[in-house]
Amino acid sequence: MTNKENLGKQYAKVAEEAVSGWEKDAKQFDKMKSLQERSSMVIQLSEEKAQAEAEIEMLKKNMSVRSAEVSNKQHLEGVKKICKIGNRAWNITWSGMEEVAWAYSLGPDED
Repeated sequence: MTNKENLGKQYAKVAEEAVSGWEKDAKQFDKMKSLQERSSMVIQLSEEKAQAEAEIEMLKKNMSVRSAEVSNKQHLEGVKKICKIGNRAWNITWSGMEEVAWAYSLGPDED
């Protein structure tokens, strides 16, 4: 073999190794890019999950407050009804007492 042929084979070998290295680097780059995209997606999903959980907690709190307001309103309506019934009973009792007092003021029946 001549020196020229050896040199040509060495250049060919170096070129093959370079191409092989570039292909490996390209594959590695694609893997890293894919990992970076997945990592970004995981971060985004984590943020969206945290935001959704915060919104759920806010809705729970609002529902609790609303439930308490409805309960208070129902209780107040019940108290109003009881007061109204008590007032009617008082008026009936007072009215009955007035009738008794009026009848008593007339004195005994003289038959």
